[in-house]
Amino acid sequence: MAISDKKATAVGDDLSAAPAAPARQSGSPAQECLTEAERQRLRAQVTLAAEAIPLNWPMRTFISRSPLMGFEHLPFNEAVEQARELFGGEGYLSIPEYRAAHLAGRITSRDLSEALRRL
Repeated sequence: MAISDKKATAVGDDLSAAPAAPARQSGSPAQECLTEAERQRLRAQVTLAAEAIPLNWPMRTFISRSPLMGFEHLPFNEAVEQARELFGGEGYLSIPEYRAAHLAGRITSRDLSEALRRL
């Protein structure tokens, strides 16, 4: 079960199994407004959906907040994996992207040697 599935279950609200709202006739503004029950359900759905969206995602620029906010208690690799499962982003470049960065000189052979030496 994915983390997002666990959240939906933990909230106790199966959003897909909710009964459809009764059909309304259009016309007066009062008939087009949501009922209080519909408003509460909509608020609950928005709140649940917002839990899965980090405040600074997707990352397009450098920021002062970590995209792993809320995962600080985990080892880094585990935090990246759980965030990937929950948010759908990638925590690392692909192998071809690393190779392209190396060929372009953004990652040098010295950088690689230094990183490997630390292992």
